[in-house]
Amino acid sequence: DIKADTIWQQRNDLKSPNRRGQLKAQAGLNYIFNDHHALGFRIDARKMLNFHGTTFTISEITANGQPYEHSELFNRDYLINSCTHAANLYYNGKVAGWTIDLNADWQKGEESYGSRYNEQSESFESRELSSQNYIHNDLWAAKLVLEHELFGGKLTVGAEYTHTDRKDDYINPEGFVPTTYTVLKDRGISPFVEYSIPLPFGQLQAGVRYEAIQFDYFSNGVHQQEQSRSFHNWFPSVSLATQLGKVQAMLSAGVKTRRPTYHELRGNVSYINRFTLQTGNPYLRPSTLYDVALQLQWKCWSFKVNYNDTRDAVLNFATQKPGQESVTILGYQNFKSYKQLNVQLVAAPQIGKWRPQFGVVMLKPWLKLETASETLHFNRPIFAVMCNNSFQFTPTFFGDCTLQFTSKGEQQNARMDRATCTVSASLTKTFLKDRLSLKVGVSDIFRTRESVVLFNHQMNIAQTNLYDSRHFDLTLRYSFNATSNKYKGTGAGNAEKQRL
Repeated sequence: DIKADTIWQQRNDLKSPNRRGQLKAQAGLNYIFNDHHALGFRIDARKMLNFHGTTFTISEITANGQPYEHSELFNRDYLINSCTHAANLYYNGKVAGWTIDLNADWQKGEESYGSRYNEQSESFESRELSSQNYIHNDLWAAKLVLEHELFGGKLTVGAEYTHTDRKDDYINPEGFVPTTYTVLKDRGISPFVEYSIPLPFGQLQAGVRYEAIQFDYFSNGVHQQEQSRSFHNWFPSVSLATQLGKVQAMLSAGVKTRRPTYHELRGNVSYINRFTLQTGNPYLRPSTLYDVALQLQWKCWSFKVNYNDTRDAVLNFATQKPGQESVTILGYQNFKSYKQLNVQLVAAPQIGKWRPQFGVVMLKPWLKLETASETLHFNRPIFAVMCNNSFQFTPTFFGDCTLQFTSKGEQQNARMDRATCTVSASLTKTFLKDRLSLKVGVSDIFRTRESVVLFNHQMNIAQTNLYDSRHFDLTLRYSFNATSNKYKGTGAGNAEKQRL
């Protein structure tokens, strides 16, 4: 529903079957010289073998309540190439009282997809168009962490360096949306220091991380000064762990950052249909998260409450195309502040052969949204109840049953209009001293349906989703010489990998 000079309403019914196959491989070497030195490396490879995605969309458009357009869109997505190669090299050691943890990582990836659209319209000229999207990523990262006993406590110092190059080309030969060639370069170094010390009343830990980032954005080979930025920020943290009688308690506070993903920063405009486009936002700023948390543990009960305030929060947000308000552009936008209170209570008792885990969660948001017609406040909490049940009938036969209920409520600039309940169950039998196992399971027995309303400046989007989440699975596993993983590499640039 679009509230402009004309009241537009767009109704889309989509069916999207798809099929994909993927091959993953991992190999490595872990060598432990002695108790003081260990060295190893690991290589990972992922290759998409096939991808066939189709979307059938029927659209009904009205203007001020009168029929305006009926169209049918057939969209086929196909794979050109998709593969990722990664490597990690690590060293763990102890030298002169210092504990050394060094990781170096490299990751190279390519994702290339094509799309073909056939849009049949009753009121306008029918369209046939195509697009290709080529993405290339190169990431280099290194992280060094040093630990040393100092004044009865432990001092931790270190630094992390990341170097990322990303090329994102989006081509539409017919010119219905712009063809773009973009390059994103990101360089960052983050030194940090942390100190923890036991005190008569508990364990105190405090630290600070400094981040210096240089981000450069190129469009069609030209450096874009306004989208290119540098960041220099400090992120402190402190925590206190103590014992209150039989209750373990921890109070913590800290400042973190969340930088936009490269998908959110993209500058290309993707075609969805004649009235809907999708894009990123190269002008997005990083989000800063201020967090305070309290955790309590007593016997089988655990309680946690944390309050956070995200400044410059990145949220999904739709705008109307200037001069053509019937066309919606789906994208992202920074919001001044998004606050949330998270309360969790979990119990995990053991009752004979029954090992249940019960949990209750409340998420209460605070967000103010100025729309074209009114000011909206999002503060209705969402409650979730989960119950995980494990039953060990015999030493070789056990079962699981899980239930999760989520209430209506609000989160970010969205309203959950439908409560959901998901139930799954499985039975497992082991043989040959647990080397052979047979598992039978069914997931989402009652097939969950989601209903969400997303609020924007001039447009509200009501969406109902029905996924292929209900399925039956049969797993047969045989373990040869099973042993625990002794690989000690933790990786470098992990947050940057998530952004890619």
